[in-house]
Amino acid sequence: MIFEEESERMEHSEHKAFVAGATGYTGQAVVKVLRERGIEAVAHIRPSSSRRSELAPEFEALGAHVDETPWESEAMRDALVAHAPTLVFCLIGTTRARQKALEASEEESAQATYEAVDYGLTDLLVVASRALSEPAPRFVYLSSMGVGPRGLNDYMRARYKAEQAVIHSGVPYTIARPGFITGEDRDESRPMEQLGGKLNDVLFGALGALGARELQQRYRTTDARELAQALVKLATDPACRDRIVEAQDLKMR
Repeated sequence: MIFEEESERMEHSEHKAFVAGATGYTGQAVVKVLRERGIEAVAHIRPSSSRRSELAPEFEALGAHVDETPWESEAMRDALVAHAPTLVFCLIGTTRARQKALEASEEESAQATYEAVDYGLTDLLVVASRALSEPAPRFVYLSSMGVGPRGLNDYMRARYKAEQAVIHSGVPYTIARPGFITGEDRDESRPMEQLGGKLNDVLFGALGALGARELQQRYRTTDARELAQALVKLATDPACRDRIVEAQDLKMR
């Protein structure tokens, strides 16, 4: 067992990861898991982030590099060329709460739409990744369960459009579609999401007890740690190149 773990660490040490969205709930966990597995990590923090002073020292304490490149096409391309990652994690996204908080400024509110952030910045990052010399990095995109061509809302439509940009980019990719992401360790105050997650697990736990194990596995909530472990494993697995991985498979890893 010890030999297997050491062998896995040696294999992982050949990688270097760039994590966009490192300040988010899942992003923080991904940086931690990468460092635990001996993978060099670059934690990207947008220059205007309100959490820069809090999280930059934490990332550095883990042994990760902190990058504050602005979300501009040329700047991001130059940053990726300089860092030369073998893995690029795209864990970005906006929320309805954030959009409401920006309503006071028309310009900022427009920039925070799902189209501009969830699709626009994903496309910017994947185009920047194409500038890297061969072999191209594996692009790991965190999408969402239920994403498809017939999106029911702006969020789903933007996510599907982002997935299509990744798939048709020519860059090797892995797309993950988790379900409900929540946990007691989440440092954002989201009481309704926490309640919804608990009710979700009660409902599908009952269905699992009645024999619907696959349904339970697909829809139960996942926390950042569990998801991060799955994402890093997918990213370093040759068999998961150019694949879309659904919620139930993320939890079985």
